[in-house]
Amino acid sequence: MEAYDPDKDVSIDINLAGETAHITRENTTVFGFLGALSIYDHIFYVPEDQEETEDTTCTYIFKDVDGYDKFLAYLLDNYYEAHLNLVEVAECDVEAWENHTFKDVRGEASFPQKWEVE
Repeated sequence: MEAYDPDKDVSIDINLAGETAHITRENTTVFGFLGALSIYDHIFYVPEDQEETEDTTCTYIFKDVDGYDKFLAYLLDNYYEAHLNLVEVAECDVEAWENHTFKDVRGEASFPQKWEVE
């Protein structure tokens, strides 16, 4: 691993939900939790053109997403902000994880179409 160089451009562009996201040290943070709470591990991205407020459109990238481990390794190798070994999960993170994990169950698409009984 190279020494930390704050002037080195380690930004990357990735595809998030069909749109290009410009990932930088300033707009992306890693969150990692201990033990059973590790199900909530995620990468948090706030678009550069927005400030973080209650109305901010932000993105959670949870560890079940394809490519997460490779992306996480890149961020850590390039000294992106990381909060690791956390023992408490913020309520907003739990809610985001539940929305992500149970999205199919919460929509109408999760219910079978009307059945015809003969």
